[in-house]
Amino acid sequence: MPQAPATIIYHNPDTKRDYSVHRLQRPTVNLHVARKILELTAASYAHQFEDPAMQQGLATIQPGTMRTRFLGPELANIRQMYHMNRALVRGSRYWQIGQIDGHPTAADLANPELSDIAGLLKATPARPNLGQQLHLRPPDCQVSAFVVEAPLPNDVLIDKPHRLGSMLLHAALAYDDYDPSAKVAVDSFVGSDANAWFGRLGLMADTAEPGSWVASAAVSLPTVRYVSQPGLVLRDHVAALEQAAPWLARARPLSES
Repeated sequence: MPQAPATIIYHNPDTKRDYSVHRLQRPTVNLHVARKILELTAASYAHQFEDPAMQQGLATIQPGTMRTRFLGPELANIRQMYHMNRALVRGSRYWQIGQIDGHPTAADLANPELSDIAGLLKATPARPNLGQQLHLRPPDCQVSAFVVEAPLPNDVLIDKPHRLGSMLLHAALAYDDYDPSAKVAVDSFVGSDANAWFGRLGLMADTAEPGSWVASAAVSLPTVRYVSQPGLVLRDHVAALEQAAPWLARARPLSES
């Protein structure tokens, strides 16, 4: 199977902006990158869970909780760097997205220290059934981390949908080396605005194993996993993404070099 491209270029005609979705390679996650990822996650979760206008029935979390949760001392950066590089060695993929300004070279786009990080997706091969465990069937694509920055800093196009999540998910599903007939699973939070979008992409809530995520000593947020509906597979979810935003299909992959 040919190697998946490391960088995908998207052009959103609504925002008239170009975006780079890049797949992190091991062992490229250093302390600088780890810190940027933690800052992105803290800002994204604070926007979703600490802003009263966004909560929509989710547990009330005091402002500053996510900064405390993610932006601790330097040891937090070391732990994040170790965790991400260990996950990469074990077969997980991290995809990051950022806006493109000017005319960066392919080397610039592949350098996580130089590129902007406005979103991150982690996809892991999963083998939940015996056939997959025996390597008789392809593994599922399990998206276990999925955050985007909202709103983007210094954004003059706030009324236009950037669709950062659409580009991240499209790159992970359409350009990685998963089998097109594989199933897809995405971890989310109960009550998240993204859940309706997952449904439109052909995913449904799997309520068999409810979970939770510890936000602080006082608050745990219920989680839910969205999985491919019966009869649907990875290629169908790619088609649903491209039906919602046809310009996704016009992405321009770059070579590793």
